Amino acid sequence: TKKSSPIFNSNVVISLLIHQFALIMIRALRKRCTEKGFDLCDPIHTQWYNNLIEKEGHVTKGTLQKISTPPTISEKSDANDATLKYNAVLIGNSKSIWPKFIDWLSLQYGMKLEHSKEQSEQSKQDILNQVLNDNPFDTFVTSTLSNVFQSCFAEQIL
Repeated sequence: TKKSSPIFNSNVVISLLIHQFALIMIRALRKRCTEKGFDLCDPIHTQWYNNLIEKEGHVTKGTLQKISTPPTISEKSDANDATLKYNAVLIGNSKSIWPKFIDWLSLQYGMKLEHSKEQSEQSKQDILNQVLNDNPFDTFVTSTLSNVFQSCFAEQIL
């Protein structure tokens, strides 16, 4: 007896679902990042970076390491029928981040000030120095993007 071919290939279906999920996540990520001041959020392929640092001799010198290459997503571009291939998202900012950062920094100062009233007597200047000396921009970026990733993922899963 001859076996009939399946109506669908499960690997193709899984691949399409992963691709669709990635597209939805990138849209959600771009929206949330922009809301938080990270107005540069675009899919990229890590190979361009790896090629660049190798070409410029950074890999040989040991100053930079190549990024591992995760699976690639391909999609047709709206412009000139080109195919976009990417496996990562580059996130950055312009000057639009500064009002968001200043608001966050003020909130951190207020929370530490409130906490110090409950614990001990610290001067406002000491608290301000503490907030400013704790790498506030790095902390802002890390905590904000962590929250963005968590909310995007939770939104798409739930």
